[in-house]
Amino acid sequence: MSLNRCLLTLLPLLTWGGPVLAQVKPPRAAPAALVVLNTNTKDDYLRIQRLIEAHDGSVRLLFPFNAMIADLQKDSEYLLRRDPVVERVQTSKADSTLLTSSSPSIRSAAERYNYLYWTPEPKFEAPPTPLHDPLEGDLLDLRQTPPTSQFNSISLNAPTSTQTSEFLAGVIRINIVYVESNVVPGFASAMFAPHHYCPFNISLPTEQWTPTRKGRILNQVSKGTEFYLNLVDRPKFVSFIIDSIGESVIECEPIKYESAAESLWVSDALEGIGYEVPTPGSREFVARAVNNDLRQGIADWSVLLFVVDSKVDADGLFADGKGGFSLTTNGPYMVLTWDNGKSAYTINRFNLAFAHELGHLFGAGDEYSSGTVTCSTSDTFGYLNVPNASCNTGGITADISIMGPFTEVTDSLVDMSVSARGAIGWRNPKKIGATDKAVVDVVKTASASLTAYVPDPTSETQPLYTGTGFNQPFPNGGCNSNGNCHEDVSISLVTTCQWRVDEGPWIDGPPADGNYDSESEPCTFMPALALAPGTHKFQMRSKNNYTHFSPIKADFLTISP
Repeated sequence: MSLNRCLLTLLPLLTWGGPVLAQVKPPRAAPAALVVLNTNTKDDYLRIQRLIEAHDGSVRLLFPFNAMIADLQKDSEYLLRRDPVVERVQTSKADSTLLTSSSPSIRSAAERYNYLYWTPEPKFEAPPTPLHDPLEGDLLDLRQTPPTSQFNSISLNAPTSTQTSEFLAGVIRINIVYVESNVVPGFASAMFAPHHYCPFNISLPTEQWTPTRKGRILNQVSKGTEFYLNLVDRPKFVSFIIDSIGESVIECEPIKYESAAESLWVSDALEGIGYEVPTPGSREFVARAVNNDLRQGIADWSVLLFVVDSKVDADGLFADGKGGFSLTTNGPYMVLTWDNGKSAYTINRFNLAFAHELGHLFGAGDEYSSGTVTCSTSDTFGYLNVPNASCNTGGITADISIMGPFTEVTDSLVDMSVSARGAIGWRNPKKIGATDKAVVDVVKTASASLTAYVPDPTSETQPLYTGTGFNQPFPNGGCNSNGNCHEDVSISLVTTCQWRVDEGPWIDGPPADGNYDSESEPCTFMPALALAPGTHKFQMRSKNNYTHFSPIKADFLTISP
C-alpha cells in the first residue's frame, strides 16, 4: 500500500450578496423522502441521484447502492415513481419490510430515516455552562508537510491522494471507527502486529462498545450532518455517506491519556483496521491513505471519526480536559468521546460536537475568545484562505456559530458564521431554480474550448465541429495562517456539451468517447440539416454536474455556394 498520494482581504466578506449574519432555516414543511432501488449497480444509482438533482431536488444521505434520502420536487417524485429501478418512494415512516430488508443499506437507510424525520425530538434540559469548554484548544495543528502528491489518474484537476477534505461540497463520506481496549494489560497478540505504540493499561479495560450504543453514535452523526443540510444558502450539492468501518481494539484506554498522546493510540487504531503505520509521526499520511481508499466509487471527500468509549469514565473527557479534537484544519480525522463531557455535551449533544469538528476538517477555524487558545481576525482558513472575521476577539460577535464556544454551539439558534462558510467553501452562493439551495464558487468551474473549423470558407454544408468541455479548478487562496497550504482542485464532471447555430436553440452534443463521466470530455456536433451559403455563427458551452455553465465559445464559418 502506498502512503503517497495568500492571504485574502476582508472585501470578499462584504460582497457575497448575503447578510452579514446567517439565518437559521425554518423546519421543513414535510420530511425528506426515502428512495429505495431494486438494483445495486453504481450506474443506476448515480443516474437516480442525477435525476433528483436535475429537477431541483437534492440528495441528503446516500446508502450505496440501494437507497438514498432526498429532498424532492413534485416533478422529480413523479419521474422516480415511474422509473423501473425505483422500488419505492417513501414519504411516511419506514415500515418493517424496509427495517428488516435483506439489504444492509436499505435497513440502515430506513433506520436513519425514521430517526431523523419520524422520531419526536427528546426534551433535554438546557446544558449548564461547564467550567471548562471541552472543545477548547481542539485544533492540535500537528500537520506535517505531506509528501509530493500523486495526481489522480482520471484527471490532473481531480483531488490527489492527500487532498481528502478540501471544501464541503459534493459527496462526503464519514468513516466511523469505534476505539476500545479489550485486552489484558501486557498481553500481545498477532492482532496488534507489527507495532504496539499505545502504552499498556495499568488496570483491566473497562470501556467496551455495544451494538446499541454504536447505533446511537450513527444516529447522532446523521443528526450532525443535518445541521449543515438544513442551513440557509447551503450548496444544493452536498450529500453524505455515513459508514461504520468497525471496531479497533487496542492495548490501552485512550480516555485515560491526554490528547497529546493521540499519535500513539491513533496509530494503533489505524493498524486495527488494517493499515500499517511505520511511526506515530506518519499517522496523518496513513489516515489520508485510508480516506483516499474509502472514497473511491462515488465520494469526492472522505474523513475519519475515531469515537473513544468514555461511558464509564468519571467525566467523559481525556486527561487534559478535552472532549474531542481534530489534527488540524482540512485534516484527515477527528476524535470524539462517547459523551464529550458528562457535564457538557453528553451523548445527547454528540451531534453538535461532531458538527463543530467537521467544520475543522473542511477548513473552518475556531471563533471563541476565551481560554488558553484564542482566535484572531488575522487568522485565515480553508481552501479559499478566508479571514476569520467572526472571531469573537475583535471580530463579529453577534452571530451564533457552530465554530464558536460551548454556549454558541449548544444555542437553539446556532448557525454557521459567514467567515466559517467561506472557509469550508460556501462562498458566493448563487440561487438556482425554485429552491433555496445554491451553487458556490468552488464548483463554478465549467469551461469549454472550441476548435475553429478549417478550411474557412468551406463548401461543406454540414460541417463537423469538435470541442472540449472541461472544469478549470477554482483557484485556491494560498497558504493559511496556520501553515496549511492548498493545491488547486476540482471535483466537477462534465455532464453535457451544448451547441447552437446562428443563436438558435441549444442542442446537446454527443460525447466523443460515448459517455459524459469525466472532468474533461471531447465532444462533437454536426448540423442536422444542410446550411445555406453565407457566414454562420457556431457556439458551444459545457455544463457540469453542479449545474454550472461555462462561458460560451464561438466560431464564424463561411459556407460558399
